[in-house]
Amino acid sequence: MGVGVDTDPEGLERSATFNALLDNLATDATEGLIPFGKSGGGGLTDDAGLEYGAATGQLLLGDGSASNPSYGRKTGTTGGLYFSGNDPIIARNGSAVMTFGSVILARATASDSAGNRDFGTAANRWRYAGLKGVAFGKVNTASASYTADVGDHTVVLTAATAALVLPAVATVGGGFELLVKFEGATSRTITPDGAETADVASPEQDAWYRLIADTDNTNWRAVRVDGSVYSEIFVAAGSTTQVTNGTTLTFDVITGFNTAQGVNGDSNGATPVKASNKITLDKAGVYSIHFNCSWTGTTNETYTVAAFIGGSEISGACFSRKIGTGTDMGSASFTAMAAATAGQDLDVRVKAIGTSSDFIPAFMNLNAVYLGA
Repeated sequence: MGVGVDTDPEGLERSATFNALLDNLATDATEGLIPFGKSGGGGLTDDAGLEYGAATGQLLLGDGSASNPSYGRKTGTTGGLYFSGNDPIIARNGSAVMTFGSVILARATASDSAGNRDFGTAANRWRYAGLKGVAFGKVNTASASYTADVGDHTVVLTAATAALVLPAVATVGGGFELLVKFEGATSRTITPDGAETADVASPEQDAWYRLIADTDNTNWRAVRVDGSVYSEIFVAAGSTTQVTNGTTLTFDVITGFNTAQGVNGDSNGATPVKASNKITLDKAGVYSIHFNCSWTGTTNETYTVAAFIGGSEISGACFSRKIGTGTDMGSASFTAMAAATAGQDLDVRVKAIGTSSDFIPAFMNLNAVYLGA
């Protein structure tokens, strides 16, 4: 049986090429390369399309063209990873840079005075300025006035007379939000830039507002975010005697709140003033008003109690109760709704049929809750 001989030298040529590759890997100490890619000049060269382990410590992918280093050559690079063509991606540990086309990520800079933090160079950078006004901005407490900018998140103005100047909507961009509170009792103003407008020009005292730049680039929308407006004053275990005036059926302000047992209760947006036996209704609108009282007084005396806003009696906010014996404890209450303008005072007043009758409140509570405009 004869033995066939393969006269096609292709296999041998492949073997020779592979052997040449092994020789290249073993002897190329100058560059320390593992080259893969096209052959040139009779063998694999340093310009190959894939190189790993070069002396400069890099992985290069490309066409191996010396005239087009953006495709993977190590020319001009100190250790890096290049992908792509005209707009390479470069990861380079030596200078802590990553480039995506024309955008460069590098070590973050320290925050500047506006709260910005940059990644990259001044010309090509990523910055979280676009979000910082919502989540990353500054919290500023100022006195009489403050000019807000894109670096702000919250502004609290503390002076009695205070003004907030808003940045241009076009500068901060639609959707930018600013949280604002005015603590001053005298004058509070919000001034937009130029011809721009804001939904609220004269904010309420101690109220929180979220100001939102409209996407129309000309207006600010305002949303009040501090919840309900309410206030109360009360007395617990009181024993101070108030004597009604000498004129029958004439109202006197109940003064029992201004005692050691009187308390300024919980409040938000309306001011309890137990020292003056009143609540100041700082916000204009309609309120739910409630008063309850337990008291002792003069034997066989009938007492009438009513609520007053701005010195005028509130219709329907009243009760009457007779005390049979002076040591008896009588109790009564009322609830009513009434409108008030900003800054008006709420108080309760008592009158009796007789003259100079004793009125001794033991427990009483006056409160007001804002219902709406």
